[in-house]
Amino acid sequence: MGFILVILFSCNNVSNKKSSSTIDENLKTQLTSYFNSLFNGENEKVTNYIYPALFEWADYEYADDDEYSREAFINYFIDEMQLVMRYAESKNYDFGVDLKNITKRISYNDQLIFLINTVLYMQKGSNRQEILTEIVCISDDSGQSWRFIEKDDDNDIDQILLLRFPLEIVNKIISN
Repeated sequence: MGFILVILFSCNNVSNKKSSSTIDENLKTQLTSYFNSLFNGENEKVTNYIYPALFEWADYEYADDDEYSREAFINYFIDEMQLVMRYAESKNYDFGVDLKNITKRISYNDQLIFLINTVLYMQKGSNRQEILTEIVCISDDSGQSWRFIEKDDDNDIDQILLLRFPLEIVNKIISN
């Protein structure tokens, strides 16, 4: 009987590791796709990858601004990235993103919330300039699809996340 339990326990651990590996792979593939879409100015793809609560927050935050629209909001991100891309190209720099380690894994109800470190870089020969960022990655379907929002001291990430999560979960996400 003990032997059977050990086999069942071992099989369950292998299954969980494989599932975790698939989740991580999906996350990194989709995050890479998000950054590539951002670099290439693909507004629709970028919009599909951005965590929807960001738009809810922006709709409220900029409600009195006659020039605000979701499209203009997305275009701002795209335009900023395109400006950096054009500069990099004009100086013959390579431009890209390195995905680093997943720093947090939080489960809340049916949602997965991961934080991953990224490095945006411009490089020419041995001259490399880097911007370190941390991305909040949220999945509502057990890690099959992901949405993203940058964790930044300058943005209102706590207010954005409070639209969907209780304070306890938000504190886990934003704490260092």
